[in-house]
Amino acid sequence: MNRRFKFILYMILTGLLSLFFSIPSISAEAIKTDLIIQRDEIQSILSDTNPYMPNSIDAFNTDLSAIGGIAYIDSVIADSLVDQTIVDQLTEDLQTLQDHLVTKLVHAEINYIFQSADASNISAYTLRSRSDFHAELDRIELILNNPRSGDAVINSLKTEIELASNLLILLADKTALNSAMTQATMVATSDGTLYTPNSFGLYLNAFNAFDTDVLTGYSMNVNEIYEFTDASVEEAQAALNQINLSMDILVLRPDKTELTTAYNAASAFDLSAYTPNSIAAFEAGLDLIQAVIANPNALINDLNTALNDLEENYNVLIELADVSSLEALNTQALLAYYEERLLYTENSHNLFKTAVLEYGTYLFVNTVISNLNVTQTEVDELAIKIQSALNLLVERGNVSNLRSQFELLLLIDLTPYTPHSKSLFESELSRIELILNSSNTDQSLSNLTLQEAMIADTILMPIADKQALINLIDSTKSYKSSDYTTTSFGYLQTILDSIDNFLLDLNVTQNEVDQFYLRLNMAITSLRTKLSPLIIQAQRGTLDINQYVVIGESWVTGYYSSDQSIVRVSPEGIASGIDYGETTIRVVLANGLYEDIPIIVKAKISTTTFILVLSLPVISVGIAFTLLFTNVEPAKVINKLRKTKQL
Repeated sequence: MNRRFKFILYMILTGLLSLFFSIPSISAEAIKTDLIIQRDEIQSILSDTNPYMPNSIDAFNTDLSAIGGIAYIDSVIADSLVDQTIVDQLTEDLQTLQDHLVTKLVHAEINYIFQSADASNISAYTLRSRSDFHAELDRIELILNNPRSGDAVINSLKTEIELASNLLILLADKTALNSAMTQATMVATSDGTLYTPNSFGLYLNAFNAFDTDVLTGYSMNVNEIYEFTDASVEEAQAALNQINLSMDILVLRPDKTELTTAYNAASAFDLSAYTPNSIAAFEAGLDLIQAVIANPNALINDLNTALNDLEENYNVLIELADVSSLEALNTQALLAYYEERLLYTENSHNLFKTAVLEYGTYLFVNTVISNLNVTQTEVDELAIKIQSALNLLVERGNVSNLRSQFELLLLIDLTPYTPHSKSLFESELSRIELILNSSNTDQSLSNLTLQEAMIADTILMPIADKQALINLIDSTKSYKSSDYTTTSFGYLQTILDSIDNFLLDLNVTQNEVDQFYLRLNMAITSLRTKLSPLIIQAQRGTLDINQYVVIGESWVTGYYSSDQSIVRVSPEGIASGIDYGETTIRVVLANGLYEDIPIIVKAKISTTTFILVLSLPVISVGIAFTLLFTNVEPAKVINKLRKTKQL
């Protein structure tokens, strides 16, 4: 851009700015839409005023003229420079003119309701409330007749007319109040003898307050309401309630005839059969009843309670206790304690004395017997304690028969009996002697001990005859272990090893000797000569090894084969041939003995094997025939012969 063009542009901009600042300020035109609407509505009302009350239209025109009329409104609308605040205020004023209009229809409806209320019969209400009611209607009427009230306000008068009725207060019918006041006055002016003094005094105070105390919530006292001709229903009822409350204070004096009669009967009751303390308690109870009878303020409830108390008062009487049984028991206990103590076992008498000391002894019982106030329950309980103490006594037994039997036992010759049985017998004699001489032996123990003494001699056991056993023992001296199997001879030897102590024992019984004889004899008869090898066929032959073992009084703990490829033995002792050959089975017993049983397993040989044997060199024929008769399989025979030949 060249310098000339820049200058021209600068001059143009400067001129435009100068022109802008030289022109006066221009404001935007006011918004008149609502004003135009209000103007049209005003014009519509002026065109047709028939729906409105005439005086309301007159007031409307007056107020319209006051703001300049239609001409002014139009001038504002036409004025483009008019301020917005003027437009808004004029719009509001026009709306107020319309709001103040009262239509004939709304006015007629509310006026009808008003006239009906104004013409209603309110003679049944108090003058005060009627005055308030008319004052409210007058206020409403002013609003109803105001040409500028507007339909909204006129319509609201309907509710206010209805609320005006609430101001009316019913005039009281004083019939009940007058009757109550008459009765209350009669009672107040009476001598009050029909009522309890306390309640009559309180009633007079309440009656006198009718003329002084203003009732809560009201501005008058009872007498003022009673005399007030314009008293309302509520006021009259409040006064009536106060009178009734006062009358409720009165309490009629109850009839005491029944209580007095019952009291007189109780006063005349014969008390000679009862304890002094209970008589005193009974008479104290009568004094309380007498106080109720004498009390002028006693209520019917007091009388009813007194009647019940009078009936219950008989329950305090306690009959004099019958102590005759207690006296007899006390005398019996005294005799047992001192004079007859030797009639009883020492232990039982000691228990008896302890029990006597616990209940208090003879002297204490005498104080109970002499106590006139003691109850039968106390007497009976003490009698039970004395009887329980007497029940502890156990009479000593008659031991004459036991002593006679004991003396017979002492005459028995103990020489032929075992030392142990003699010791037991002598201990039994000592026990019987203690019972004979004991101060605690009762008849039951004496009888039981006599029965035991009658059979005490059965404790003695004769010394056993061992000659037959000794002879049998001597017969075993010729037996040699080399001639018999290990287990059979070992069984015999085990019994013989214990024989010496047995023979020396003087306390063994004949039965024990006989049993030992049988055991030894059984061991002798169980002896078995040395075993020859047992033969089993291979693969199908079995043998019960147990029949070759003498177990005696022990048991087998295991079976063992020296070569299980030839013979195997089961846990039950059944041997099975596996392959031909020789081996040993050992049977082990729990007593440490064992038996080694030789076993030969032979094999079955076929015809082919025989032919093969004949074809072998002469040097092997003997071995071949040996194998042949042992039933060995052919292949095994050939192998055996070949090995022999090589040798």
